[in-house]
Amino acid sequence: MVQAYNQKEASMGDKAIDREAIVYTKDGKSTIYLGMKGISLMNKYGHLTDMLIYPGSSMSSEPEMARVYKTYIDRAMDGKDRYFPRIIAFNRPTTKESKIYIKVYVDAMDSIQSNASSYDKIVKGSGAQNAMLEFDWSNAKDISDQDGIDFGAGNEDLDGKNTERLAGSNRYETSAKISQKYFSSADTVILASGKNNADALVSASFANAHKAPILLTNKDTTDESVLNEISRLKAKNIIIVGGSSSVSYKVEGEMRKKGYSVRRLAGNNRYETSAMIAQEVKDITKVSKAILINGSKEADALTVSGLATSQGLPVIMTRSGELEGNARAKFNAWNLDQVYLVGGTNSISDSVVNQVRAKTKTRLSGQDRFKTALAIADESYPSTKKVMFANGYNSLDALSAGAVTARAKMPILLVNRTSIPNSIKDRLNGKISQSVILGGESTISTSMINSLSFVK
Repeated sequence: MVQAYNQKEASMGDKAIDREAIVYTKDGKSTIYLGMKGISLMNKYGHLTDMLIYPGSSMSSEPEMARVYKTYIDRAMDGKDRYFPRIIAFNRPTTKESKIYIKVYVDAMDSIQSNASSYDKIVKGSGAQNAMLEFDWSNAKDISDQDGIDFGAGNEDLDGKNTERLAGSNRYETSAKISQKYFSSADTVILASGKNNADALVSASFANAHKAPILLTNKDTTDESVLNEISRLKAKNIIIVGGSSSVSYKVEGEMRKKGYSVRRLAGNNRYETSAMIAQEVKDITKVSKAILINGSKEADALTVSGLATSQGLPVIMTRSGELEGNARAKFNAWNLDQVYLVGGTNSISDSVVNQVRAKTKTRLSGQDRFKTALAIADESYPSTKKVMFANGYNSLDALSAGAVTARAKMPILLVNRTSIPNSIKDRLNGKISQSVILGGESTISTSMINSLSFVK
């Protein structure tokens, strides 16, 4: 790998890339897999954290983020163990290219350019460099008779599965990681509380309608990783969802001082807030459908985002035993063709269903939260081979994922930290080819993924 503008000089990330690549070709197209490792750079031990690929044969277009095929745990600059890319993969529309233009991020160089040593203060991408990959096809070998992809053992061994883990050191950095994966830029950012989950959980289709990520904040302070991500996105507008007890006026004021245009969507409670968000979604998407969820069942709200974003549906909250007043008013005004009711009768009672004004009412439910998530996934993406996995009892790491389900064309399924219910495993085994893990090893273990059988 050489510098793009001085092709006689090695790129700063050159030593991070294994000398051999694996290239899979089919129908005149190729997928390239590159192995990664830690490097010493200007008295720092760093890692190539991201690679963006320029389409075509020049740098005239916006580069696109390569995907992380496999991760591993290694010592970071701060001396702590962190997840880093072990294998990066990307697609090309042709085969046997001798050179490919890329942009690389190396945390050690970002640290130097940011004049910061801690990850929460480093401006990611501040030390980014345009580079060029050079390929010597004269030494290429046919390995089509070999199984899997092996670049050496990492501390996180995903058995060669096409799986990526999106995880930060906390829920705020995880929300930034999710945004980095699916957004190269965004005019608008949705800012929600990382503590009071309700507002973020019903904002997925709202964010999708605004082509915006959901980023999380503390009540009175915003994590440096989130501030850096808003800057990277080149955002102009910030929409805060939730009242000042969730996201304070102090945070709102600091965003204004930074030059962002800020507005807030907030009701007197989660039900009114959800109704306000739902109305804005309906005004944008003009759909004649909606989703009704129990306002106290977080698991239902998390997984329904796949359905909500795939069809641009507003999501509104109710109580289990009565149709909440804000929801009732919206349904009476909207006169919808169809309403999806998420969860069994313990979540939304039949008496509530009878009060909903709609031509068709469809209940999506299972015997537990895991099967309910599967029912929602089957309704959203019935033939998908790609899924996101979230912890069924700890949704914090997955709060921001709802906004990107439509971009990724992936539903969210729930699992336990170290296991997956047999009924769900039976449904997925041999049927999925790609997955994204939402959260770190303490949220979803590698052993859970390795218990599944993927198709190639």
